Formats: sequence, structure tokens, C-alpha cells
Amino acid sequence: TSFSGGNSGNWGGSGLRLQNASTTAGAMALIQFRTSTTEWFIGNKFISSSPDKSDFIFNHEDSEKVRFTNDGNVGIGTNAPWEKLTVFGGGINFGSSPTVNNSGKFTYNSTSGQLKLSAHSTGGNTYQTFTVSNSGSQVDAVTILNDGKVGIGTATPGSLLTVSGNSDDGDAACTIAINDEDSTVGSKIPAIQFYGGGTTQGRIRGGDAAFSIA
Repeated sequence: TSFSGGNSGNWGGSGLRLQNASTTAGAMALIQFRTSTTEWFIGNKFISSSPDKSDFIFNHEDSEKVRFTNDGNVGIGTNAPWEKLTVFGGGINFGSSPTVNNSGKFTYNSTSGQLKLSAHSTGGNTYQTFTVSNSGSQVDAVTILNDGKVGIGTATPGSLLTVSGNSDDGDAACTIAINDEDSTVGSKIPAIQFYGGGTTQGRIRGGDAAFSIA
């Protein structure tokens, strides 16, 4: 390992260079930061040659925490990030700590398969909105209130599901569509089912030739 001004390879200028001349995959040129008996290492990890490739890593107590790969991906909790930012084994928190104040959190449970977007609070109410851009203007397309009510086209749903639109903008602006993709004549029966106490209480059903309420 050498520590010098360096003037070879792609260096091409003055400055300081920490170099490990090994061509073995996994060879590293690191800087150590130590406080008492704890330490961080940051530096370059050789991946391959022809073409030359190396990653930049942050290592705490012999455990890698963050990696910047040679193709520009960043991994937190993984040494093989597959997207521009990959967080493995945890979540992303926005705002304050959920134990201190309101915050948002985005997590994925690789065991159960649950993708969770949550709004935390230490005692107050929170809600979520899904915002899109319409002709350059931001529109809150879907709102979920703290009591579970969902609004499509409205930020103040008064029922478990409220759909709001203006038919002056066209039929589709105020329509809920249920599509049965079965192409067999006589078997297309899209329906809305109503339950109470776990049993069917009634249904509204369409068909090829008739519309029924049962």
C-alpha cells in the first residue's frame, strides 16, 4: 500500500492518493477513523479489471453499511444494490422520529411480502394523499383519512369509500366501472355483492340480456 502524490493511470494531476496495487478481487484501499475502541473504514474496493471496476464502501466494525457501486447504484444494508437506491433490511423514515413527533415511513417486509407506507403520530391524527399532475397542476387523486375513509376525487370522504366527480366533464368523470373479461356469451355477470355478518345479503348483477337485483 502506498500513500503518495500519484501521477499514473487515470490520476493525471496533483494531490494525495491512497493506493493498493493488488489486482485481487476484494482488495481495498481504506482510511480508518477510530474513537476509543470503535472504528469506521471508508474507501475503495477492487471488483475487477478489463475494464477496471471498483466500489466505494463505508464499513463499521468489520460490517459493511453503505456501498456506492461502480455503475452508480447506492446500497444501504446490501453490497449488491440493484437500483439507484436500494435499502435492504429496514425502511425509509421522513420527518422526525415516530417516537418524538409526526413522521412518514416506507417499509417492505421480505418475509410476509407486505409493502407499507405509513404516517406516524405520537398522539394526533394523520392522513395520506396520492397526488398526480394534471396539465401541470397537482391534484390529490386519492385521500385516506385517519379513520380509514377513502376518497377518490375528494379530500373529505364521508363514507368508507366516496367517489366524487363532475359529469359535465364526461360520463367517465363520474363512473365506477366493473368489467367482466369473460368473452363467453351468457356468462358475463359483473356484480356488486353486499354482505352482513359474513353472509350475502344481496347483490346487483349485470348480464348479457338482463340486469338484476337480488
